[in-house]
Amino acid sequence: MAALSASLRHLSLQCCISITDDMLSVLHGLANLKTLSLAQCTVTDRGVIPLLGAIGAHLEELYIDELAIGPMTNETVANIATHAPELKQINLTRCGTLSDLGVGQLVLHCPRLRVLSLNSLNNLTPALFACIAHDRELFDQAIEATRLHHAQLPVRRNPTTGVVIVDPLPEPTAFSAQALTDLQVLDVSWCRSMDDPSFAAIVRSCEQLSRIEIFGCNRLTECIRSLKPASQLRIVGAPFEIAELGGVSEA
Repeated sequence: MAALSASLRHLSLQCCISITDDMLSVLHGLANLKTLSLAQCTVTDRGVIPLLGAIGAHLEELYIDELAIGPMTNETVANIATHAPELKQINLTRCGTLSDLGVGQLVLHCPRLRVLSLNSLNNLTPALFACIAHDRELFDQAIEATRLHHAQLPVRRNPTTGVVIVDPLPEPTAFSAQALTDLQVLDVSWCRSMDDPSFAAIVRSCEQLSRIEIFGCNRLTECIRSLKPASQLRIVGAPFEIAELGGVSEA
């Protein structure tokens, strides 16, 4: 068993719905693991965070999308970023409770990311996309826009007591000191806050980007036709024809 623990590099437990938090402790000895899939498993922060502390040092690929029980939280993603700085690929598809605060930690601490899936993360804001693009001006504009939007929200009161309900201002991510220069594949499908400036900044700054998926990003307009991305860029899911961008468009 010790020999297996030392030599095992890739492990997929995808769709193993009988796997629970308590069972994950068995994996703590797999210190040389490079790829781990817990997609659609019945695990939560309680099991995932200690596991990352034990095996994260050499982890390069992590799939925790669509966990069957309990939402993946910002705390989990922050722990991923802290304990697995060598990550090259992570799939957070439909981890819908995540926000800039958690995902931003990946941008801050995992500079070698090549594949990043943020599909259906509707709590993300343009500030997070500005971090990915390493665009400080766009980041500051996005933070200010969020503050103004929050200030203009209608007053809500408790229907029983009449006391005003004050919604907290979303806590922003910190701005990264470095760009994701190795990023090759980005999926932001159904991220409703993806807009033209965010898309343009990412396309301009992520020079290695070869594929970006934008299904359901209905704030994007035909203004992005004016961009001139690298010829190898494949844009998937655009709601209109954008072949003239110089890249390749797929419906």
